[in-house]
Amino acid sequence: HHSKDNVTSVVIEQAGARNKKIEKQVRELGATGDELLADGNAREALAIFEQAVALGGTETPWSVFYNRGRAYAATERYGDAVRDFKIAAQSEPDSVKPFWRLGEAYLATGLLGAAETAFHHAATMPVRDGDEKAQEKAKAGLVKVTKVSEQRMEDERKRLEKDQKEIRAEIRKLGGSGNQLLTEGRTQEALATYTQAIARGGGLTPWNIYYNRGRANLADGNPEAAISDLWHAGQLEPRSVKPAWQSGEVYLSIGDLDSAERAFNHAATIPVREGDEDAHRKAREGLARIAELRNVAVPEPSIDPDPVSRAVSWAKRRWKDRRSR
Repeated sequence: HHSKDNVTSVVIEQAGARNKKIEKQVRELGATGDELLADGNAREALAIFEQAVALGGTETPWSVFYNRGRAYAATERYGDAVRDFKIAAQSEPDSVKPFWRLGEAYLATGLLGAAETAFHHAATMPVRDGDEKAQEKAKAGLVKVTKVSEQRMEDERKRLEKDQKEIRAEIRKLGGSGNQLLTEGRTQEALATYTQAIARGGGLTPWNIYYNRGRANLADGNPEAAISDLWHAGQLEPRSVKPAWQSGEVYLSIGDLDSAERAFNHAATIPVREGDEDAHRKAREGLARIAELRNVAVPEPSIDPDPVSRAVSWAKRRWKDRRSR
């Protein structure tokens, strides 16, 4: 038994000595890497840190991962930097530095949400000696995240504005082509062109494209589609008389006098702006036409020319009925 115990103790001592030797080598490699990194030799430092991690394995100190993360970040390998800073933060959760650096790595990759989370944690956690500057930088990181976010929003606004400007120019061009085709009586081609403009414009499509497609649909013998387009036009530009007046004309063409009257009446009550005078006049004329049509359709009340004779005839019929009983 004594011999076995002696062997075991020797093995343990040897293992301990070997571990201490490895720990010393890892520390020395880490120190060398730190010096190289401080001198701006990030790639050389990275190679040294990788040796240290390979040698130390699971016993590698958090500071080696932390500094290797810094070397990765210095060589713009931010994904690897994030991984090492996370390992360092898990190994040393009381240190501000890994969380601050993690925020910086996320910020460099454009992951603003993750960066904000890391910076916020670093900025609000209890500070231990030596971490004061890191916490101040974490607070500054939060400010940077806000600025980058605002800049992104501004850039996106400008991009959308530019895109919308280009889209509107395309719509105007297509609308002009459609108008020309409609004037030439090429209704089907005009409809296709207006439809293309609406598909391109989406929510940016101006009211007059729908209005003119409504006119084209009416000319093509499709009153239901015309009414739908004119309704859209009126919703987009309620100040214009034209969609309501034209709707009245469509309803009148299919014999729907009630709907036509409502449309004409609406058009006639909209305040007239420049360019709508003719449509306003035609809406009033439409109301007059409806009144005429209704006067023709409703028969004049009949007046009995001889009420006395009618009364005598009624009395005779009653007398005959009584005698027949």
